This record gives sequence, C-alpha cells and structure tokens, in this order.
Amino acid sequence: MNNKAHKAMSWALKNGIKIYIVATRKGLGIVIEDNGKKVRSPDIYSNNKAASAKIWELYTYIYKKYNK
Repeated sequence: MNNKAHKAMSWALKNGIKIYIVATRKGLGIVIEDNGKKVRSPDIYSNNKAASAKIWELYTYIYKKYNK
C-alpha cells in the first residue's frame, strides 16, 4: 500500500464505499458495500495477504473510475 491507495480508500469511505474480507467455507471472500448495497466477489482467496492486496487494488480501481 502507498499514499495513492490510502487516498483512494479515504475517498471511498467518505463516499459510502467499504470493501472488506469475509470468511467462507472455501476460504476468504471480499464484499464491496456501496451505501448499503452489498456485492460479493466470486473469487476466493486462500490467505489474508492475498485478499488484502486485492482490497487495496479494488479501492484504487474504484477511485480512478469514479473520482473524475
């Protein structure tokens, strides 16, 4: 993570977007919550490090896509 990723996360949280890890029977999943609407990623991660890296990637992607 870097300053850009932290800035993206801060922007997302201020705009009601949260991304977090959830435990499943098969491993770890990711949920994207946008102002109460939840979408679960179909991807499953085997460890916390991989899931966390994907979360930072998603925050950065969302920031670039919607912060224009």
